Amino acid sequence: MKEGRKEGRQARKEGREGKEGRTKEGRKVRKEGRKEEGRREGRRKEEGRKGRNKMASICYRRKFYFGEAIKRTAASFAVELHHLNCKPCNSNTF
Repeated sequence: MKEGRKEGRQARKEGREGKEGRTKEGRKVRKEGRKEEGRREGRRKEEGRKGRNKMASICYRRKFYFGEAIKRTAASFAVELHHLNCKPCNSNTF
């Protein structure tokens, strides 16, 4: 809260209009292009995850196990169990 007030005060000192990007009531105004920016970031995260385990693209269920941030051991155990009864996974060595 304090930071927000400081920001407004600083802006007024510099001769700018209060806190920019906010309505009179103090609610944030949505900036243009925000949505696209978020989407790009999401894709980057996904790529990073795939880099960490190459299996992510093979099977939806396996992707789920790795995607959720379960403890590493629990995740590997779940994947091993899953391996036993999944055709696309069985074709690949674990």
